[in-house]
Amino acid sequence: MIWVILAAAFLLRVVGLQHGLPAVFHQDEPMMVNHALAIGTGDWNTHYFVVGPFVMYFLFFIYGAYYLAGHLAGFFPDQTAFAIEFLRDPSTFYFLGRLTLGAVFGTATVWLVYRLGKREGSAIQGLAAAGFLAASWIHVELSHYIYADIPLTLALLAVLGCHLSVLKGPSVKRGLAAGVALGWAVSIKYTALYFLPAALLAYILAKRPAPGHGLRRGLLAEGAAALLTFALLAPYTFLDWGSFIQTIRHQSTAQGYVGLWHYLIYGLVPGTSVLFLSLSALGAARMWGDGRRPTAAVTLCFIGVYYLINTWAGQPFARYIVPIVPALCFLAGAGWDTLANRLFRTRWLRRAVVILLAADLLAPSVYADALFLKKDTRTLCREWIEAHLPEDTVIVLDSRFYGPPLPQTAGLIHAKQEELALRARQEQFMAPDAVRSMRLSLMDRALRGQKRYQTYLLNWEGENGLQDFLMSKPVVRPDLRELDRIGADYLILSYSERLSDTGDIREALGGRLDPVASFSPYWQGHLRRSLDPHYSTAAPHLPLELYRRNRLGPYLEVYRIRR
Repeated sequence: MIWVILAAAFLLRVVGLQHGLPAVFHQDEPMMVNHALAIGTGDWNTHYFVVGPFVMYFLFFIYGAYYLAGHLAGFFPDQTAFAIEFLRDPSTFYFLGRLTLGAVFGTATVWLVYRLGKREGSAIQGLAAAGFLAASWIHVELSHYIYADIPLTLALLAVLGCHLSVLKGPSVKRGLAAGVALGWAVSIKYTALYFLPAALLAYILAKRPAPGHGLRRGLLAEGAAALLTFALLAPYTFLDWGSFIQTIRHQSTAQGYVGLWHYLIYGLVPGTSVLFLSLSALGAARMWGDGRRPTAAVTLCFIGVYYLINTWAGQPFARYIVPIVPALCFLAGAGWDTLANRLFRTRWLRRAVVILLAADLLAPSVYADALFLKKDTRTLCREWIEAHLPEDTVIVLDSRFYGPPLPQTAGLIHAKQEELALRARQEQFMAPDAVRSMRLSLMDRALRGQKRYQTYLLNWEGENGLQDFLMSKPVVRPDLRELDRIGADYLILSYSERLSDTGDIREALGGRLDPVASFSPYWQGHLRRSLDPHYSTAAPHLPLELYRRNRLGPYLEVYRIRR
């Protein structure tokens, strides 16, 4: 039975992995992929400390294997050809990352929660826990992307499993295993440190069969193993300590209190279901009362502390809470075991409840996979532009991310190279700038033969508003004189919930806009904006918003600007 669940889990996560490619519609994916490829220049310092470096190092080795295979087959004569292929069409690079870090790691998490449920409870608990995680929308959703969340979820489940073993009796061996798992988890994302209270609780509640028990030695072994593992997987945290601390301080300003119930109402209920969460509560109560109180206590401590710290120092996105979902599945498996053995003894009743649970969890996952298989509105808009507008047309976008992905002309790319050269002359050239300069020169070569456009980004502050975002330039203010200055021909507006000033832009540009095309993701033509207030990836998180759509992407309008 577990192989059926694992096959279904993998299928739900692998369908639609090619969505959007060669364009990328998840804001965080390029950061992981670009930093991973930059390691190929010989600099093992990722210069990116917002999350741990594990994902970037992992991708580097995946891409290294891809390069080696392509080199031996004659596809990539050298590293330059490999880089040009990425800039020309990065589809294979992103698909490999999504497949391994998303679908494979996600399915591995399903297997691990099965093993944990079976070990700590029963085969029924393990199978139920695996089935719940396999179908849960929040986990399926994030398994389609390249980022730290799914690897972190797998690693923290391993950490939980190791500490539930510690409950049976602390030892050096168990401490070492727990430390390696914890060090690995922290190298993925620093929020893994939120597990520490649960780890300490496991040692406090652990059985002590003899006076010479290994409590102290187990704790010391875990601490040493965690520190050593983290140092091996994230060495530049220490070697570039100043940059690490500066990033952490800066990142802390982007995080804050999101509301005590936010992750429950926005993250967990839409990402799983009320019925599932009720089963988790029932399972916790069952384990608390049947002799597994320490196991329940450590699991609940992890869930509660992780939830509360993110509530006070997190961001509103649902992905911040996904690491506790397997632990909830572990508890829900115990809840289902209770119901199956005590209440649903007749076969037809058990089947009816299974069907209800499956439909409750599976519906958004299956529907989203169907949407992932269809073209995004941004892709449709780009195809329309390529079919109707000549090369070198001046097109103004209100968003690089929410607008169609259009290749820039050689002149605009050269302007960015000149800006980097100016930084170098003014001694403001930073290590990442060297990689950017190399990328720009290769990008110009990679885009030869494609239709290219003069694309500008609207920004109320002009160039001053995007000093640190070279790739988003050039920038123009939403002012008629500014648009006339650059010879703007077309304007593309996206009705993104992250861009509330669409109406302000139209008002600022007066009556010189003639609508020529629109691209809607909705079944109903009058809809414009997403119901999901935090939708910044390929797919919205809220199932209600998913069901309103017949494809993914923002609502887009194309206007001709009268001179």
